[in-house]
Amino acid sequence: MLNFAASYEIRNYSGDAGRARHAAARNDRSRACHVKRNGIPYRTLIENFHPDAVINTGIAGGTGGGAGVLDVVIGREVAYHDVWCGPGNAPGQVQGHPERYEGATALFDIRSLCADPNVKIGLIASGDKFVSTPGDLEAVLRVQPEAVAVDMESGAIAQVCHLRNVPFLAIRVVSDTPGVENHLQQYGDFWSLAPKSTFGVLRRLLSA
Repeated sequence: MLNFAASYEIRNYSGDAGRARHAAARNDRSRACHVKRNGIPYRTLIENFHPDAVINTGIAGGTGGGAGVLDVVIGREVAYHDVWCGPGNAPGQVQGHPERYEGATALFDIRSLCADPNVKIGLIASGDKFVSTPGDLEAVLRVQPEAVAVDMESGAIAQVCHLRNVPFLAIRVVSDTPGVENHLQQYGDFWSLAPKSTFGVLRRLLSA
């Protein structure tokens, strides 16, 4: 369980941070954020709190890869779906960085979570676009065909943590699957149950 929680305001950035076993945890409430901006608060958090690990929770879209609405996805890996740095780099790879950022699953005992049918562990694709149409989703899967979920935050945070040598883990609850029938209604209907799903997994992860 989180044994420390506080609000913080540092260098014009504010939010909610928690610490458990020397891990800084932050909740991002919206997937409609600009990727380039999203890494800056985490650089500030790392520089001021010096965590041994960063855990970020939030929401993501499903890809049809096995995670349904209200399922929770733990990012074994995180990769961009909209980055191209030219010859010598794989699609989605930032030059000088790994093709995929490894999630810090090895720091936690996730065996019990693996048995939960509503918890999926896999690749989270991340980019600068709100994915809302079948065409959008097809473009994501052309670059990252193994993606279980897609969001707009995890890539930037993973990149910052990689540069600072801080282990990072993304936890996402699936809000909707772009392209399926009534997906916008899915997105609007899931909010009352989403926090319980996400923080239930987070508590189990930190208490294992």
